[in-house]
Amino acid sequence: MATINATVEFPERKPSSSNWVRFKRWIVDFCVKHTICGSVEEFSELECYRTDQHVRKCVRAEMREHNGFGGKDSCVSNAIDEVLTETGYDLSDIGTIRAANKNVKRTMSDWDQYFKNIGIDPLCIGGGRVKIIPKFAAACALHIRAKLGALPNNEANYLLVQRKYLEVCRRHGVRDADTVLHQGFVMNAVFTESVLDDIASSRKRLPAWLRFLEDVPKTGAVPASIC
Repeated sequence: MATINATVEFPERKPSSSNWVRFKRWIVDFCVKHTICGSVEEFSELECYRTDQHVRKCVRAEMREHNGFGGKDSCVSNAIDEVLTETGYDLSDIGTIRAANKNVKRTMSDWDQYFKNIGIDPLCIGGGRVKIIPKFAAACALHIRAKLGALPNNEANYLLVQRKYLEVCRRHGVRDADTVLHQGFVMNAVFTESVLDDIASSRKRLPAWLRFLEDVPKTGAVPASIC
């Protein structure tokens, strides 16, 4: 009998950690360490690849977090605010704070107290180099998926998602450098990240022998007519 109002934790699919995979990784690490079997340019690309793998892992983790809007208009706004509060990195030139305090008048001491209360040092905002923020990329990907649904990866849908992403960034006042830097990660997550779909789509990934032993039923189809 099904449990009513149940909450079900779901496992995340883990990458392969077989002996063969570990052996191949050891070979790569050995070549990098001793600068053999490759050029400097190739090893630089490998470093970029591994950074990308790390970012994707972080994006997957952020997508599993149950973040709300935090009183804002979207999870993107909430992510921007959380990143600013937790790290001091500002994705939107404190645009959300400006919007929240529109037409609000304070003395300098009042403003100092305001920023102290929200845990932000305004003197530390705006400088430095751009950084990759997985929480922001995950929020954008989830927001777009929630608006557009799951889309096949083709040129038309790529342009649709790209246009939606740029619209989201403009609406939230995201800085140009951060918009461009995160675009590739967001596009990859929208079209290839399946962390929230893995359980529902697990039947079709089971090998035939497991489907037979588990007696997995064949899926039907919702009829097109109403009766």
